[in-house]
Amino acid sequence: METTIYQSVPPQLIPALEAALLKHEEAVAKLADFKKQYTSVKNKAKRAEKYIANLEEEEGRRLHEITMTQTVQYAENKFILINKKLNRFKEQDEKSLRRTFKQLKGTTPLEPHTAEWHIQGLTYHTSNLNDMLREVADMLRIAKGHLRKIDDMKKSIARYRKLRKPL
Repeated sequence: METTIYQSVPPQLIPALEAALLKHEEAVAKLADFKKQYTSVKNKAKRAEKYIANLEEEEGRRLHEITMTQTVQYAENKFILINKKLNRFKEQDEKSLRRTFKQLKGTTPLEPHTAEWHIQGLTYHTSNLNDMLREVADMLRIAKGHLRKIDDMKKSIARYRKLRKPL
């Protein structure tokens, strides 16, 4: 961990800064993993919408179409909530984090209590990020559950078609 760029931090607070930076890096890595999963689930929802649009004309099509459309809408509602949480976090906490890093990386030495306050701010930001990630991960889990229902419906439609085909 490179702490030489944090010239304004008194030497006695470097271990606390290193610990806070390590936790922050872990939280940022978790956020990146979450965003990959989130993108994957959103793409799955788009594929489900395409599948619904391409359902063949048959007697059960309307029932399946309505049920599947509602299920995709439930997942999309979770996506809306996730987007709101991510945007709110980005707008509020990211600004204070940038200011904290700017102060810690500055060339003017900080008083020990001021530096400690900024390090605690970094720790607080990391804690907020982890809390937000738990909330949105739970929402994503629910959205995945809705999309899993669509996969089950697709399988049942495929089995029905297979049974209906004449030999």
